[in-house]
Amino acid sequence: MFDIREYYRDVDATDGPPVEQSTGEIEDDLSLDIDNILVSRFDSLYVGDRLRHGRGAVEILYPRRAYQGSRAILKGPDYIRYLLSLYPRKSDLENVEKIVLRPRHVEAGETELMALYLRRRAILVFYLHHPCLFAIDNSRFSEYAEFLSFELAESFASGGIPAEWSGRDGIRIPPLWYALSIVSRSDDARIDKFFIRRDRAETPAVSSQIDEISFFYSRNGY
Repeated sequence: MFDIREYYRDVDATDGPPVEQSTGEIEDDLSLDIDNILVSRFDSLYVGDRLRHGRGAVEILYPRRAYQGSRAILKGPDYIRYLLSLYPRKSDLENVEKIVLRPRHVEAGETELMALYLRRRAILVFYLHHPCLFAIDNSRFSEYAEFLSFELAESFASGGIPAEWSGRDGIRIPPLWYALSIVSRSDDARIDKFFIRRDRAETPAVSSQIDEISFFYSRNGY
């Protein structure tokens, strides 16, 4: 969906490795993550849950090993089921067979990997990232109209969204809803990548917690 190199045009590389080296490293990380997903190691590292919708179902895969610290950042299957149950356009769920909650933080500079979507396998992978909401009916969002229809605002509003997601500035939706509204499965092997920009200095406590969780799971083979 987005090429990470677009986010590095304004990065000053004089104090670190060349930009091409940085982007190459993160692409290698993504490839390794995808390989791990495709070899189906879920039997040892992940536990499966399932949400049924109509005649289909979405399988939710999450870490078998529990993290003992604060879990505000680390979302579990209950939270995902809650979001899926509220999602108003149920037909979009047919584009996703599996949602994998990957407890690792992938970043380069101020750019974080939020999610991947493997089109052929209909797998949506969510990584650890800073909390955020996406505005969907604000005029500032019009540049993304090719990706996100403004009819979504109407759909979400009529479907009944939590009060904290709606305000004077419009409707804001969580990353899972944003991804579901965009992705579409196909026979090609392309992988859509979702990135967000965050300034770690603005939220040092959250950044520290994300790093701690990611390090915990890294030590345990994830």
